[in-house]
Amino acid sequence: MAATTLPPDVRSQKTQRTTNKCSPHPPDGGYGWIIVLGTFISTAISAGTMFSFSVFYVAFLNAFNKSKSDTAWIGSIALFMFAMTGPVSVTLARKIGHRKTVMLAGIVAATGHIFSSFATSIYHLYITYGFITGFGLGLAHVASMEIVGNYFKGRLSIAMGIALTGGGLGQVGLSIVSQFIIDYYGWRGTLMIFSAFSLHMSVAGALFRPLEHNRSKLQRDSNSNKTKSAQNTEYSLVEDKSDVRDNMIRAEMEKDQYDNRDARYTRVDDEAGGEVESRNCRLFKCCSYVKSFVTSLYDVSLFREPVYITILTCTFVATFGLNSILTHLARKGVDIGLNLKQASFTVAMVGIGQIFGRPVLGIIGNLPKMKPSLIWSACLFVCAVLGICSMYIMTFTAQLFIMCVFGASMGGYMVMISVAMAYFLGRNKMGPALSVNFQVVGCSGLISGPISGFLRDHYGDYVVTYWVGGCAILLASGLAFLFIPIDKCVKRRRNKTSKEKHALNNVTNGDINQDLSLASKV
Repeated sequence: MAATTLPPDVRSQKTQRTTNKCSPHPPDGGYGWIIVLGTFISTAISAGTMFSFSVFYVAFLNAFNKSKSDTAWIGSIALFMFAMTGPVSVTLARKIGHRKTVMLAGIVAATGHIFSSFATSIYHLYITYGFITGFGLGLAHVASMEIVGNYFKGRLSIAMGIALTGGGLGQVGLSIVSQFIIDYYGWRGTLMIFSAFSLHMSVAGALFRPLEHNRSKLQRDSNSNKTKSAQNTEYSLVEDKSDVRDNMIRAEMEKDQYDNRDARYTRVDDEAGGEVESRNCRLFKCCSYVKSFVTSLYDVSLFREPVYITILTCTFVATFGLNSILTHLARKGVDIGLNLKQASFTVAMVGIGQIFGRPVLGIIGNLPKMKPSLIWSACLFVCAVLGICSMYIMTFTAQLFIMCVFGASMGGYMVMISVAMAYFLGRNKMGPALSVNFQVVGCSGLISGPISGFLRDHYGDYVVTYWVGGCAILLASGLAFLFIPIDKCVKRRRNKTSKEKHALNNVTNGDINQDLSLASKV
């Protein structure tokens, strides 16, 4: 029987309806600002907890009497898990939704904090604080950032700047509060209180409503398409009535011929063929499951983009330098003559700087002629210079000012990461690109803390540690300056290749037409 196909206009409407359903247009406002509020709260807890580890770092040093390198492994493992959960977070968010993912993350992080409060060895903290808590915080952080990109396009830079300001506010509040709570309740009681803070991420996740489509328009399209489909199907059935009769007669004749074959050979062939087919089917399903799992975690096409490889390299180097400075910030303050409360205030000033730096630089990045990679490069340059200078300016007031400007520049750099991903790779690839980027952050953070702690133990002070960190950030600043030239070079080369292929196709088609014309004359 001939296929009952729909006319082109009906097929095009069906395709258009499917496209609209899969790629809803971001509203650039409306309920999107509630999403920004939820991301603000989530990042305030997740990023604030991660960056306030330097306060716990001093408490863990005094509690377990281990070397600075061994103690720094706690924060390094936590940062590693915080970043490595990016692909898992993106995959979960697309399978079960951003709301359930962030709510689950809050429960996991709270569980890790509770278990950490009962730790009797630093190795227990490697598992409870490092792996469990870091996993929960990272699960919430990436999913919260991705959903902002679903609701905003033109105002993405502003929305992301406001949302990520929560990380700075959380760093300020949790850094100051944690030191006071440790003084009154000890580090065990503080971890229990932090578990309650982590549960508030589940409350923030409840605000993450999925982006809805224009249901009324889809309903109208569906009704009209159903009517046209019914009409064309009826027309095709009437037209193909004679074909149905011919096909039925032909099928009966083939059946009679098949029944006359030898049953023994038929049965053997069927059994052998069924066994091979079953084995091939199982193998195909296994391979398809593995392929779907890998492709759900990673977008392999991103690794063919030279600008994305440069971004990942820049992120690795920048994270090594920034983490080397921030992990030992409170302890460095004690080494240069500050007391514990003053040292914790220097950590808080980094967060205060981020509160102002993220929205301001986000607005600047939204200007028409402003390139996110240039802001990225400038912010890292400022961080490198101030990080090195903080070792030679030892007054408390100067340390507060330096760390505030350092935090503002660092906040601008963090905002530009997601904006640059959308600028160079496209908004639809921002989630997978960010997840891999966070994994690079985790790998760099895993080695930066112990290496910087080893340098402190070997040389007796933080001068070499901060110089190594500052030079790494300076190198990353230079790499960020190369994003635009690399992107332009790749686009120019691809345009040239496409033009050459187009010209070759024209020449080939011309030769074929000429040969056909000569053949027709002959």
